[in-house]
Amino acid sequence: MSTEQQMKTSQQVRESYRKLPFQAFWTWLTGKELVGRKPMWRSTSIEALTWSLIWLFGGIFGSIYILQNDANPLLLIATTIFSVAEILGHPYFVD
Repeated sequence: MSTEQQMKTSQQVRESYRKLPFQAFWTWLTGKELVGRKPMWRSTSIEALTWSLIWLFGGIFGSIYILQNDANPLLLIATTIFSVAEILGHPYFVD
């Protein structure tokens, strides 16, 4: 499936949520705005980089804190997710 077809399909899925309440939530969840609706703000590459670094270092420092302070080791799952969330969602790693 080409990238253009994938974009069209994902936009059709988002349009199918039009009748549901809480449209801001569905926009956030799908990452797609409704056709004809303007986004509240436009993200820049600096903003994306900043958030990526915050998640990465937050996960790393959270893991260090957990390991040094004998906190619940299950929390390492959450900090690992924080550390790799941006990488896993990157278009180069998604089919």
